[in-house]
Amino acid sequence: MQNNATVKTNTPEINTASSKWEYHVISEHCSLPDTGRYLTFSIQAFEVTNSHIRPAASVHDITTIQTEAEYLAQLCNRYQLSPIHLDEFIADYLVKIS
Repeated sequence: MQNNATVKTNTPEINTASSKWEYHVISEHCSLPDTGRYLTFSIQAFEVTNSHIRPAASVHDITTIQTEAEYLAQLCNRYQLSPIHLDEFIADYLVKIS
């Protein structure tokens, strides 16, 4: 005899219209007493939901190498890093390359 009963779980459904994170590289001019003015690159996270875009987090003065900042932003976009982890992600990367 076959049992055709349906088992219902408490697993939440996936919302396909949920937020998406977008990370962008921002160029900025900074100044230090010892080195003077220099161009640096930062990363800013945005939350994109339907037709709304809002800034979510940013880390400034990460690197003076644009391609390095673009690589980090690309990783954040690819893996949809939550902006609450952005500071730690950048800090870990900078420690790793030093």
